[in-house]
Amino acid sequence: MSTGRTGPTTRSDAPASGRRRAAQDETALDEPLGLEQGVTADRLRTSAKGHQLATGTLVGVFAR
Repeated sequence: MSTGRTGPTTRSDAPASGRRRAAQDETALDEPLGLEQGVTADRLRTSAKGHQLATGTLVGVFAR
């Protein structure tokens, strides 16, 4: 079994200074998809259908 990533899909909802929060969505796959470098997000999502084992969101909080 191997894992893969669909991301990064990074988002931040904090101002440019002070405490910040960033989140990245992750997906574990049951096998490598064998896609070429530079593939589109739509092609990646289509290829990953039926291979997803789990999904989650990694969240980090930091300050500048």
